[in-house]
Amino acid sequence: MSGQGAWVLPIEPTDQTLPALVLRNAISCPTAPAITWSEGLETHTLSWSDLRERVLNVAEWLIGMGVGPQGPVALALGNTVDHLVIDLATMHCGAATVIVPGDFDGAEVSSLLSVSAPAVLFVEDPGMVDVLSRIDDAELGYKLVHLDADGLWRHVLAGQEPGDPRDTRGQLVQRLRDLDSNDPITVLHERSADGSVKTVAISTIDVLSATESLLATGLFDFDYRYIADSPLDSAMTRLLAIHLPATVGGHVVCCPDAESLVTLLIKFRPTFMFGWPPMFSALGCWIDSMLTSPVLAHARADIVQSRRVLEEAHWLRRGGGLISQDVMVRAAIARGGTMREVRVNLGLDRLAVVVCGATLAEDVHQFWASVGIDVLCAYGTNECAGFISVDLPGTGIPGSAGIPLPGSRVTIAGDGSILVRKPGQQGSESIAIAASSWRHTGDFGYLDEDGRLHVNDDPGR
Repeated sequence: MSGQGAWVLPIEPTDQTLPALVLRNAISCPTAPAITWSEGLETHTLSWSDLRERVLNVAEWLIGMGVGPQGPVALALGNTVDHLVIDLATMHCGAATVIVPGDFDGAEVSSLLSVSAPAVLFVEDPGMVDVLSRIDDAELGYKLVHLDADGLWRHVLAGQEPGDPRDTRGQLVQRLRDLDSNDPITVLHERSADGSVKTVAISTIDVLSATESLLATGLFDFDYRYIADSPLDSAMTRLLAIHLPATVGGHVVCCPDAESLVTLLIKFRPTFMFGWPPMFSALGCWIDSMLTSPVLAHARADIVQSRRVLEEAHWLRRGGGLISQDVMVRAAIARGGTMREVRVNLGLDRLAVVVCGATLAEDVHQFWASVGIDVLCAYGTNECAGFISVDLPGTGIPGSAGIPLPGSRVTIAGDGSILVRKPGQQGSESIAIAASSWRHTGDFGYLDEDGRLHVNDDPGR
């Protein structure tokens, strides 16, 4: 396909679309790293200029495969460069990506595909290919593409080759000209507590508004480098791995499985980390084993004393008590010195912000605080295209899911359910919802006297 110099497309860096953001980064920071991934022992990186070139080439290929406004792309992929590239390329085609959750069984996947009617379905797991081979794909009408372990097109199980390059280039130009920020770019599916499957369509306006709200907190005023290890099947994880990096020209490192996370932390030293409670517990076990290893035996007494001071400051802060000048000074000193060396050895020394996507057990909070890392808790839903609330540094208390983001309004209904209003969004839950209306999150909770949101599993609490 053609080189980047041949691309003359009807988009401007100032347009309010994801393709425009990719173009802006390709112009303003062309050599800056955009996506990094590993293949065996080798590490590869696409700069923002390289990423845009690959995205445009894939977009042409997708158009030749029948992708368009009425023909979305279904993705049953992990945290890979192919997932991110295909996702961005699909947006350039004026189409939406339909995310196939990894925990769906064959019947659920078949139903999802029947309703969404994708033009192409991408898979990488041989087990998923085996499941899909039992589905009458000819009847459903999609083309099944299996990506091999190296991330290259491996085999087209059904479908046709891309069309005439001149025709696909012309169609791509027209698709970019016709982009509508209100059209869906992502369709997510999640299983509700009662076992039913909920479908949520998210538009460009949704994700740009959600990203702007997150940036307005001031938490992300740094060079963004994020190891994407959480599955890209929720609005929050997709915002962090796709939409936020495109907005700030950030760098995403693909982490295909939990076993690779420790290695990638040490190698790439992220500035931002996000995860769910199980990840923080698992990483905590790894950190604890390092703290008690013979390698650090010479500094054992200093580590124990420093952690005690940091725990004291943590409990005073979390409990809402007054922290004396003496404790603040001792905690600042304890966070440096030996504990900084520990974080350097663990690849955690560059972290500016660490966020957990749910409330975290207090003993886990305490552990992370004892190594000098303040974990901020957050809350979000697919319906709101990402985050609704997040702790600000030093403001979290036990059970809190943070403070509503700028631009977000949260209220509690009479039955205790959490309602959210996010002006400027047009998100839908199978049917369109007016931007000015209150959205039912499906969760229950309350707002404390300081405006923090607390989420409960039990509506009676």
